Amino acid sequence: MFTLKRSLQNKLIMLALLPAVVITSILTVYMATTRIDDIESLTREKADAIAQQIASDNVTTIFTRNKPQLEKKIETYFAAYDDLMDVNIFSSDTLFSHSKSKNNPIIAPQVSATSDIKMPVSSDSLDDFDFHEADIQTSSSVIGTVQIWLADKS
Repeated sequence: MFTLKRSLQNKLIMLALLPAVVITSILTVYMATTRIDDIESLTREKADAIAQQIASDNVTTIFTRNKPQLEKKIETYFAAYDDLMDVNIFSSDTLFSHSKSKNNPIIAPQVSATSDIKMPVSSDSLDDFDFHEADIQTSSSVIGTVQIWLADKS
């Protein structure tokens, strides 16, 4: 009789704990995948922001094709961002490429981002000195692209 009660008691405990274990497992998997997705999206956003920053900071340098100055500026980005692996800058007839991974191959997955290099262009001729700022229309002309690769250390 004692073994029958014990067996029934174990079955009731298992029956009561099983839903809690299943729900806990499902919530753990959900929370882990959500956090991983958040980290991946933040890494992609960081890569986009760095690419846009490099593009906007180097418009004049790329337009004037000042390669030594461009190399100097890109080196500062490599020093500032330890996960920045490659920077490629494409223009109409030039290509600048700098890679940290040539010397230090990385096995980790990488995230890439691309941003256009835009040169502001004014469509209004400023021949007369009687102009109003509201009348001046500016647009931008794409003079190249920046492509970067970040090591995904998540």
